[in-house]
Amino acid sequence: MMKRNLHTRVLTVAMITQMIVSTSLYAGNGKIAKSTMIIDWKTIQSLKSLGQSPLSRGLAGAFSGRIGKHLYIIGGANFDKAYPWEGGKKRWYREILRYGLSSDRWNCCEETLPGELAYGASIQLRDGFLCIGGCNKTACSDLVFYLTMDNDRIVVDSTRFPRLPVKLANMAATKIKNCIYILGGQTSMTDDASTNLFYCLDLNNPKAGWQQLPSWPGPSRGYAVCAGQGRSLYLFSGRSYSGNQPTTMHEDGYVFDTRKQTWRRLKGHFPVMAGTAIAQGEKLVFLGGVEQLLPTTPNHPGFSRLVRVYDTRKEAFDPPILSPYPLSVTTNTVVIGNTFYIMSGEIQPGIRTPEIITGTLKRK
Repeated sequence: MMKRNLHTRVLTVAMITQMIVSTSLYAGNGKIAKSTMIIDWKTIQSLKSLGQSPLSRGLAGAFSGRIGKHLYIIGGANFDKAYPWEGGKKRWYREILRYGLSSDRWNCCEETLPGELAYGASIQLRDGFLCIGGCNKTACSDLVFYLTMDNDRIVVDSTRFPRLPVKLANMAATKIKNCIYILGGQTSMTDDASTNLFYCLDLNNPKAGWQQLPSWPGPSRGYAVCAGQGRSLYLFSGRSYSGNQPTTMHEDGYVFDTRKQTWRRLKGHFPVMAGTAIAQGEKLVFLGGVEQLLPTTPNHPGFSRLVRVYDTRKEAFDPPILSPYPLSVTTNTVVIGNTFYIMSGEIQPGIRTPEIITGTLKRK
């Protein structure tokens, strides 16, 4: 009974904290401003439909994307037998899961990745998507896989696009016009230190390989969030870490002019570490994130349910939206028009979700 009451109090405090954050940021003249955007929320078939498979528990750090009328979740990691506080060990995967947008069904494909892999970057292309970098239990990866279809068969191609210059995991990534950008992350699983690496790949000239660009004027970081809009690249939050040194969370934001190749720091605070962001016109929509680092225990209140809407023209936040569902971190979103799909992920430390949350963005 004591544990349950403590858990209830922690959850209550977390919910009140989010309400206070929303009110303090957006209230004026004694009234709380209404959001400029509406999200129609729903869920699609859960990964629980995979039955006794350990994948049915959900996956963090998985790659994801769309090919035709199917969504894919690839690789990832979870605690398949016990939670961390119960002595559970993390397990990595190589499987490919496919969801039919018309059938609302998940199935496990015969094809797999060559090895277990998670915590890399996913980039959507026209006829497939890229799985970039990542790691397994012992090492980071520099591989770049292109997933596409050939006569109803999934093709996992590791030769079409060049490898990364370094092995890299837990980085941020986005695509702007014909260039892919990779930022931050870590190069080792034994000496897990965040970096300030910044690379781009020109899809019009992939043979030239990944080019290093000037880093942002701030600390190194992994688990950052980025998005592209027009010719601008936005980088937010993340955390700095190095071996046994204390971890430092960041709430800063930067914008990179891809034409001039110059950085500028943004005003404001962006507590969105390990969350996801999507660009919608002049707006950047942040889906959840880690607002503070708390111990990994069963009493953890879960990560933020706030959807923050940032106006890049005004360089200011619109009123937030509170999601009716937990918003997972260390995951990717697949975007089709105005609709996004949050592909499984982690809803509190050590706990994955088998649920796939989807929302359709609408302007008021």
